[in-house]
Amino acid sequence: MRYICSALIAALCAVSGFSAKAETITYKLVMKLDIPRVYDNMQSKGYRKVQKQRIVGFVTINKDAVGEPVIKTYGIFNKTHLVGGKYVTYDDTVADDVMWRYIGSNETGVFKNVQLKFSLDLDPSYNIGADEPDNALIITLSGRGVNEKYIRGMVTGQIGCGCTAYGHISPTRTVHGEVDDIAPICGKFALMRREVSGK
Repeated sequence: MRYICSALIAALCAVSGFSAKAETITYKLVMKLDIPRVYDNMQSKGYRKVQKQRIVGFVTINKDAVGEPVIKTYGIFNKTHLVGGKYVTYDDTVADDVMWRYIGSNETGVFKNVQLKFSLDLDPSYNIGADEPDNALIITLSGRGVNEKYIRGMVTGQIGCGCTAYGHISPTRTVHGEVDDIAPICGKFALMRREVSGK
């Protein structure tokens, strides 16, 4: 009887698109973002304009968790922006506001199209202040995939220039003319599955 039940569960999982075994999936992350970058502001006489930046790294998604999956980042770095001759890197972090869903058909019982959303607070290597909005890249990624192998979508959020921490005046103003370090960002992302490890 036990073997029959096990076989039945495996069959149901195969039909529905769900995995019978807990797993941590590793993805390569590629983001192409429109970043309002600050230039030549050491004397608070610089300017800020949008630069297309490519940020890459890895995320792990552990679905063996209570509630939503646990998503972590590692090895994130900016392939466009260099500071002191070195690529900007970002501290490893754990995503919040995670939502992983499968959509499909009640009639066939197949649910394999992935819908994914999560948020990241990325602390850059040039930051000399606290990990707070004035100094960080804070983003939400939302996208989809026809399966778990390749997920793509849009990025929205904000970036702080860190000017206040350095004692500089940010070349950014609110609608009331006030100085502010923070400006919105947008872009696209892709997650490409690299490996699966059972737990």
